[in-house]
Amino acid sequence: MNEAFSNLLAATACAAIISVATTAVAQTPAEPLPLVQTPTGILFRVKAPTAQSVYLGGTFNGWGGSDGYAITDPGAKMFGPDETGTFEVFAPLTPGTHVFKYAINGTEWIPGPPDLPRAKDDFDNTPGQRQMMGSAVDFSLQEPPWPSYVPTGEMLPFAFTNQQTGEAYLRVRFFSRNAQIAHVVGSWDGWAGIGNRNVTEPTKAMTKTPVPNVWESYIGPLPEGFVQYKIVANTREWLSDPCVADVSQDGNSVVFMAKNGNQWSAAYTPRFSADQVRSETKKRWGGTLDWEDDRNAGFAAARLTNKKMLWIITLPGSKPSEALMRNISADAALSEQLKDFICLETRASDVKDIIQSRGIYRLPYVVLVDSTYKPVYEKFNPPLDELKQSLSELK
Repeated sequence: MNEAFSNLLAATACAAIISVATTAVAQTPAEPLPLVQTPTGILFRVKAPTAQSVYLGGTFNGWGGSDGYAITDPGAKMFGPDETGTFEVFAPLTPGTHVFKYAINGTEWIPGPPDLPRAKDDFDNTPGQRQMMGSAVDFSLQEPPWPSYVPTGEMLPFAFTNQQTGEAYLRVRFFSRNAQIAHVVGSWDGWAGIGNRNVTEPTKAMTKTPVPNVWESYIGPLPEGFVQYKIVANTREWLSDPCVADVSQDGNSVVFMAKNGNQWSAAYTPRFSADQVRSETKKRWGGTLDWEDDRNAGFAAARLTNKKMLWIITLPGSKPSEALMRNISADAALSEQLKDFICLETRASDVKDIIQSRGIYRLPYVVLVDSTYKPVYEKFNPPLDELKQSLSELK
């Protein structure tokens, strides 16, 4: 064999080896899309039209059970692909810096979007395994994602009791400037209405309220115990409830429905503190009183502190309702009388069951409740002097 022919064979063999090696390490085309931050976590998205599956691994989920090469945890699998070839999954996060990567087909690791800083992960010092650095994202609990004209207390979920049937429902509200349609789905009926991750079922649709960009729905009837749910905007944007801090591993919002006598209540950890809720209400009415906005929160506070309660049911936009609230808040002597009371203001639309059961036809309606939760004074729009006298008698 002459030298030229030997060199040709060697070059051909080398090219073949390079070709085989290139084929072995070639990755499936994938484009990490920008992250979507919400008050409760982050929506991760990857466009990979030819991928069979995509997984999310990070410091927040134990790297999906990875051994440094392949992901083994089915819970780390992302949903998709949709019609654009996009895979996505929502991950509830705690405040802090989180490192993550995507695993295309479970083994082909890529970092997140290029605008994120790179960081080492738990496997970067393991020889022969994931040598590509991960992406780092900082997450912090955000302020309420709605403007100041929407009081936070009015966005909190609350339990509603059907007085005719005794069944439990949960009012869920959702703020979005971009939603053209919104739905709520959950565990109470086996997540019915879901088709290929898109939700179009009319019975799951939320109703747009008179408040701009606020949607609401009364879900149920609900069983006693834990209930999970998610809000779905524009048929495919899956979101947890920004007001509820309790979430499952899948990012579902979790509440506990409990029956107390003939009334239902919903127990959960609010993402926004009671002080934050009350401060917003204080800004609305002025004065020094701390007003609760949510019936469940108000009665829970009274139960825990064994305090009496001033409860006012108002009609939004009504001059008599607004005048009464401002006059009470501005009266220093009355505020002094109420300093040891739980002060609760609820809008009529939030307490339809109470209005119907007690035959309340005119608002604002004032109720004084003693420490045993017994109403001892009820009247439509009472004069302040009469209210002060009733407070003195109640003490």
